[in-house]
Amino acid sequence: MSLFGWFFLGWLFELVTLIFVLFPGHVSWWIGVVLFCVFSLVMGGLFFLLKKDIQHAWQGPASPLFVREITDLTDSWNIRLKEKRETIELFQKELDRWHEVLEGIPFPTTIINDHGEILFANQGFQNTFQVKKFCWEIPSHHFTIILEDLLKRGQGTSSPFALKERYYSIFLAPLLEKRFLLLFVDRTEEILREQREKNFIAQAAHELKTPLTALQGYLEILEPTITPQQEKSFSVIRHHLFRLIQLSQDLLSLQRGESAPLQVEDVDIREIVSRLSEIYTPRFTQKGLRFTVNIPEKPFIINADPLAIEEILVNLLDNALRYTDRGDVKLTLSSTRDKVTITCEDTGIGISEKDIPHLFQRFYVADKARSRQTGGTGLGLALVKTLVLRHHGEISVKSEKNKGSVFTVILPLEQPEEKSF
Repeated sequence: MSLFGWFFLGWLFELVTLIFVLFPGHVSWWIGVVLFCVFSLVMGGLFFLLKKDIQHAWQGPASPLFVREITDLTDSWNIRLKEKRETIELFQKELDRWHEVLEGIPFPTTIINDHGEILFANQGFQNTFQVKKFCWEIPSHHFTIILEDLLKRGQGTSSPFALKERYYSIFLAPLLEKRFLLLFVDRTEEILREQREKNFIAQAAHELKTPLTALQGYLEILEPTITPQQEKSFSVIRHHLFRLIQLSQDLLSLQRGESAPLQVEDVDIREIVSRLSEIYTPRFTQKGLRFTVNIPEKPFIINADPLAIEEILVNLLDNALRYTDRGDVKLTLSSTRDKVTITCEDTGIGISEKDIPHLFQRFYVADKARSRQTGGTGLGLALVKTLVLRHHGEISVKSEKNKGSVFTVILPLEQPEEKSF
């Protein structure tokens, strides 16, 4: 029996003896007094032991097993605290190392959360923008639009845009816990160099146009007087003059495509394709090629610059005609809910895999010998890409050497509001 049980039993016996004392009956009253005294002593001893046990229970555990459990729990807690402390110290070291790396980047760099709050900014960022709390404080509507789009996608790189009298491309990369690395890549020198090159090319094309036109006129005057002995030399001169004229025209077309404002309107693209089909069908037939046009029967309305769309189609068809010797060429129009797809497919000489990444660069020619024979300048596809991008579209090519090429242009049916970045 536990100590509490003995205490309760002793208390019960003492109550009985007290009744004997207060209400004497068959038992003599002095026996009750003696029993009461005895049980009072017993109860005093039990109470002392109970008090001692209670104090012991409050002062510490009552068994070795309990002591061991408390000790193990304390040791485990200390070990976990140590591990957490080491993890925090390691994280802090990594963070300090990251900060050192970011401080060494020569471009404005910052770490932000998904609300645009600046968590860290290197000295380049602070010196350039003087912004300390939120990156939205940078005074540029174009920057706000670009950053919102990048945060929505979670990562990416923007096109160059003007900011603080410089040109930047923004690079956004995700980090842990909805944090992002935001890097402003300074493209100013590159953009200015490209602008100088474009201005020089445009001026050169304008300067060449007048003397080349004059030379063409004189050749037409001299042509009836050419003797059979002079015919070969005259043909070489006429061929190279034609190439120079074509080059100057392509340069001027490229300049207009890059800088002239687009005259956007609702255009039925079927009409442009039908008109070009009448022009190019005889040319393909003369070369022994089969030309097929697949267009919808119903109106095919697109919001675009009609001259730019015609320029895109003309260059794609010229490219197919120039590099296809046998087989056929197909021009196909199709659409989805908000986009139109133009596909130009040929069975020509194709393009090698190493040339495809450079195909839309200015003056890049995959087959230089054939280009000299056919009069290619390497500007047609560069112009196509420029016009497609200005219409917020995409262009791609799939090709295999000696098996043909497929050029695909995707344009939105409706043009978004024009942005100047």
